[in-house]
Amino acid sequence: METTARVNFVKGSPRKFVRVANSIRKKYALEALVILRFAQTGASKIFEKVLNSAVANAKRSNINPANLFVKTVTVQQGPMTKRFKPASRYHVRAIRRKTTHLTIKLDEKAAKVKKISA
Repeated sequence: METTARVNFVKGSPRKFVRVANSIRKKYALEALVILRFAQTGASKIFEKVLNSAVANAKRSNINPANLFVKTVTVQQGPMTKRFKPASRYHVRAIRRKTTHLTIKLDEKAAKVKKISA
């Protein structure tokens, strides 16, 4: 069973979020939480909140969090807010403040069972 969590209009460049997304993709959810906890970026704190939300959604659907893995992580560029700053000789410089949309999908994977031959 698949569960999702999404956050829109996060302040920050999508390029910075993609680096964190690549580090948790295709990992178990609990392992990804540990990776995000010890990452040194601001983007990892936001990803940690979204991943915790996805795990909580799975618990509400009676899914064991130990069997969850990160199926997909999508990072999309949101709208930019544009500001202007005065520059030399009566020119104006544009400042673009970027936003990002994040989506995490978790899926259930059966626990690995070792076969013991007798």
